Amino acid sequence: MCGYRIFCLLIAVGVSINAQTVNLRGKVLNHAGKPIANAIVELAKQQLKDTTGADGAYSIAQSEVSVLPLLKPRNKLISLEKGVVTFGLPAASPVMVEIFDIKGTLLKRVVRPNAQAGFYRCNVSDNARAAKLLLINAFIGNEGLAFRYLPLYNGKYAMNPSAASSAPAGGRLAKIAAVNDTLKVAAKGYKAFAKAIASYDQELNITLDTAGGSGDAVPSSGCGREPPFTGEKRVTINVTAAGTGNRDYILRLPGDYDKNHPYP
Repeated sequence: MCGYRIFCLLIAVGVSINAQTVNLRGKVLNHAGKPIANAIVELAKQQLKDTTGADGAYSIAQSEVSVLPLLKPRNKLISLEKGVVTFGLPAASPVMVEIFDIKGTLLKRVVRPNAQAGFYRCNVSDNARAAKLLLINAFIGNEGLAFRYLPLYNGKYAMNPSAASSAPAGGRLAKIAAVNDTLKVAAKGYKAFAKAIASYDQELNITLDTAGGSGDAVPSSGCGREPPFTGEKRVTINVTAAGTGNRDYILRLPGDYDKNHPYP
């Protein structure tokens, strides 16, 4: 497909939002970590734009926007990204997060016995503020994953997931409204960038690849061909070598994908 990057929704997380507001912010940087000025950042479906300043910062904020159909999970999803555990529930189910320290002491248990279909989040940093190794169990019903999570400096972290076994029920989690939109970035001397997003309220830093002196992306052998699927598709990948067996992913092709346009 014309070189387009398809992003896995397992790692798309956001914060609790009002579906009628937008608050996207962050910086556009190069691979050396230097800010890129005059980059145009566009929220495609809402047709909102901002241009970065000398510090590379952008901000797209709007109190009232067009209400788009919300993204709904088709399969059970559990992910941990930047200290936030996110669940995707295709149907009502018990949901739970347990946070332990390295000695096995339970620091926090957050549960919801009958969570309705949708996306839910639990901020590990909010519930257990500690710059040390944490053990996190995350469950949908009796199915779940265990994560080793180590907060680092500058908002970075180290993580190692492994299989988990059983889970109790009861408690509360925050539900999020996962949107279905695309953030696009264009800057002179850099390749065009597009990323599927699931939240209108988040801080998102973007790193651009240099154009390498060739200008915009050039057509590849996939350009002009019909994409192998539209909308969403479930893919199973065997990662037995990593000790995790089969993993399911949801791939999403943005609705504004143009088969005749070369993407980086």
